[in-house]
Amino acid sequence: MNRSYPLRSLRLGGRCSRRFAAKLSYKGLGVEIMATGLETYGWDGEGYRPLVFSSDWQVAILNWEPAADPARLGKVERHVGTDEVFVLLRGRAVLFTWSDAGEFALVEAAPGVVYNVTAGTWHSVITTTGASWIIVEARDTHLHGTEMRPMTPGERAELLGRLPAWAQPA
Repeated sequence: MNRSYPLRSLRLGGRCSRRFAAKLSYKGLGVEIMATGLETYGWDGEGYRPLVFSSDWQVAILNWEPAADPARLGKVERHVGTDEVFVLLRGRAVLFTWSDAGEFALVEAAPGVVYNVTAGTWHSVITTTGASWIIVEARDTHLHGTEMRPMTPGERAELLGRLPAWAQPA
């Protein structure tokens, strides 16, 4: 079963404890509980999962999902009122954007680099199986303030013509 797991709600010995350090493993993900005031989150399922929320921002993990496969790619999205930050953790990925004026950009993402997609920019990602991103954006952007549209045949053809060899559809 895929699930997120805030460690602050993890029960150890029938109750939650933060008084000691304990190393745990959940489906291959190492987790360490350190001390009061430190929360650790993870997500090993497919797709997008917001995990940490403040009053005005959130942090999510975006793992590979079928929609990120180049053979299935067909939609782009934009966030009208906020930027969206992407940081590739692992795997190979392409982040691409389109402006309303039709300007196209594509970058083969490098792990650990911060990519900021500005508000109102159409964008999407293509990834290898096992790829994972950290996403930082305005709180609840995934619930409202996001527009999606299908790519035009011309946009899809332009994208496919510029993809690196590893990202070409099989």
